[in-house]
Amino acid sequence: MAKEIVKTIIENKVNLDHDLEIVSFTAEESNDFNLSTFGSRSFVGKLTADQLKESRDSTGALLNGELKKVGGGLNQFPAMKDMQAEKKAFIELHIEQGKRLESADISMAVIHSVVGTYRSFIKVIGEPNHSGTTMMVNRIDALTAAAEMILEVERYCREKGNVVGTVGKIAVTPNAANIIPGEVEFILEIRAEKEETIELAVNSIQEVWAEIMKKRGVQLHKEVILDQKPVVLDQELAAIFENTARQMNEPYLTLPSMAVHDAAHMASITRSVMVFVKSIAGKSHCPEEYSEPADIEKAGNLILHGIINLDRALPETKDQLQVNNK
Repeated sequence: MAKEIVKTIIENKVNLDHDLEIVSFTAEESNDFNLSTFGSRSFVGKLTADQLKESRDSTGALLNGELKKVGGGLNQFPAMKDMQAEKKAFIELHIEQGKRLESADISMAVIHSVVGTYRSFIKVIGEPNHSGTTMMVNRIDALTAAAEMILEVERYCREKGNVVGTVGKIAVTPNAANIIPGEVEFILEIRAEKEETIELAVNSIQEVWAEIMKKRGVQLHKEVILDQKPVVLDQELAAIFENTARQMNEPYLTLPSMAVHDAAHMASITRSVMVFVKSIAGKSHCPEEYSEPADIEKAGNLILHGIINLDRALPETKDQLQVNNK
């Protein structure tokens, strides 16, 4: 889409006062290095070369070595800092990954904020033992304790409605049919629009977890691995894109993004805005992920005309506008 927008600007000989460039950040999604939005976080300095020099994946491979295989490397991090000052604005187009647009039968949305995301690594420690000879009353089963803890995450978030909670990764040890699980590891994730909502959810869930631990005789180890605060995107830029949609006579919604995207990190160094395009059935991260060409075209035209309007609204400099290539 970003290439098509730039091509259209060139073909129609539209003169811009600002340079326009396409960027495709690597590893926006969660990955085996536990470094989601790796590219944008590295670019803005939230991840440094020193922090990452010992980073490894589940096979033990060093991140730096894997970056070198594709022509990169931690030694190139200083160059990114030098490029930050010239970025005047960042515009990102993304599928919604939800059902809000589809439910409203509207093709696109202008995004005014990005939710915060909290993740913690949890280890539940019980006592492994023989599944046949250990009577139920004598068991300290890490898996049944973890199951009850995970269900509490679901219960709390369903009741509150303004927060979502997920346990999407879990590992059981020793993971054998005839041995009571001695350890369970999982990752807790909480997302919400407001920082205080996330904090309340984490504290409330952990209070119930403490009761479960006491009742079942298990121990718990916790390590916070991600604590991204909610981000308010540039409201003036959002207003420009909303006005552009009205000029195009196209309906739109204004929404918060329930997923963290590169725009949330780019907002720390420049003005950022996002546009969502409708997702069919809200499917994402699966073969069924799909957006209709007609919806994509409308969102692309919003970005195109929004860039032109934004270019006119910003001071005349040679700083760059960035379009995220999704």
